[in-house]
Amino acid sequence: MTLGQKIRAGRTAAGLTQQEMAEKLSVSRQAVTKWEADRGIPDVVNLQALAALFGITVDDLLRDDLVSGPGAVTEEIDARSYRVEKPARHRFDAAVRAAFPDADVVQPLVRSKRLRGWRFWLDLLVQPGVVGAHEQLSDFAGFFLVEQRGQQLLVRVTDTTLTRRPPDETFTGRRLVLGDDVLRRAPYRL
Repeated sequence: MTLGQKIRAGRTAAGLTQQEMAEKLSVSRQAVTKWEADRGIPDVVNLQALAALFGITVDDLLRDDLVSGPGAVTEEIDARSYRVEKPARHRFDAAVRAAFPDADVVQPLVRSKRLRGWRFWLDLLVQPGVVGAHEQLSDFAGFFLVEQRGQQLLVRVTDTTLTRRPPDETFTGRRLVLGDDVLRRAPYRL
């Protein structure tokens, strides 16, 4: 989820129009439009005001993460304390299964990044796949699609946190593209 998408989601979750949010922040409506279209970035003062308005931290607002942002719920966990038992293949699998014992489906997801702009060209210059691999390794987390009582949740697990939120779009096929992130269903379920 890009910063612009997070700003738009936060604004709509707060029930505000672009004009109303602009008035609250003492900026023009065009500035809000520019931010939501990812054609500009709010300055530090406005980032702080946006985070306060949405009830999140500036870090959550800026983090390039699929699961953070408005509507996300984060809880502290210790993923290292979970035992890996079949069908789980990793401690993150076991942590999600324990967090959602009544889920109808817990589907591990494989996340990759679509490389655009300078990242695409750098990847071609260095060696195809190197930049994408670096993106994967710099954010060591497990991603899951949890279906429970007819609702879907996108879940991100690290060694210390479990974050969940409804996905921006319903995950119906084998893959879902959210911004620059591509999520594919893993070949197994929990």
